[in-house]
Amino acid sequence: RLEIVHREQGGATHPRCYERQREILDPLHYLPLLLKKPGALEQARPIRAWKWPPVFGQFWEALKQRYTDGEGNRQFVQVLLLLESYPQEDLALALRLALEYRCPGYDAIVHLLGQLQEPTSRPNPLNLRGREYLAAYQVRSQDLAQYDRLGERC
Repeated sequence: RLEIVHREQGGATHPRCYERQREILDPLHYLPLLLKKPGALEQARPIRAWKWPPVFGQFWEALKQRYTDGEGNRQFVQVLLLLESYPQEDLALALRLALEYRCPGYDAIVHLLGQLQEPTSRPNPLNLRGREYLAAYQVRSQDLAQYDRLGERC
C-alpha cells in the first residue's frame, strides 16, 4: 500500500497497483477538492468510474434539475462526503426517502440520516409528582384545517 503523510499526520492510504496501465482510484479522496471545484465533478475520472447504487445518480440528477447554477454539484459532493461517517446503505436509503419526499438537498439528507440513526419515539408522559398544580392546565388540540382554508383565500 501507499501512504501519504503530511507533518507526521496520516493522510490518504491507497492499495498499491502492480499492474501496468492500471490505476486504483478512491473517489472519497477526491471529494474535498471537488467541494472547492464542484464544476469538475462530472469530468472527474474517479467519480465517473464509481459504481454506486442507482439512487445516487437519480439524486444527483434531481439536484441538478433543482439547482441550475451548479449548486447541485456542490451539494452532491457534500452528500458523498457523508460516506465518511455513514454506511453506504444508510445513505442510499436517505437518498431514496429524499427523492420520495421531493426534498433533494444536503440538509434534507443530514436530517433523514439523523432520523435513521435515532428514530424518534414518543416522549414519556410528564411526571407531575411535586407539580400537581400543572394538572389543572388543559391543552386543547387545534383544528389544523383552518390553515388549509387560509390557502384557499389566496
